[in-house]
Amino acid sequence: IRNAIEQWQAGIQNYSATTGRTNPRDYQVDMTVHQLDRNGASVKVYKFIDAYPTTIGAIALDYEQQNQIETFDVEFQYNFFTSSTGASSGFGVNVSIDTPVGSFPL
Repeated sequence: IRNAIEQWQAGIQNYSATTGRTNPRDYQVDMTVHQLDRNGASVKVYKFIDAYPTTIGAIALDYEQQNQIETFDVEFQYNFFTSSTGASSGFGVNVSIDTPVGSFPL
């Protein structure tokens, strides 16, 4: 997941060449986030319009993190969001990230 988000962000701006995309349609996507209950059923759905990553956090590599799954924060910008209840969108867990460079299942 981290590699996909890093590639997406690098596609927005190439840091070594300081070049990047100028048309928002080339890097912004609509993202859907499902809030799940304890059984994995969708209880609320949020749709973020024209989203793109702005910050990718570090992965902690100290002794306190032994035997833990590596986690990191990602901050996104978006134009606006909508929300709805999960009843109309079904149940279950089927999540993926669709980016301009491809779709990545979670």
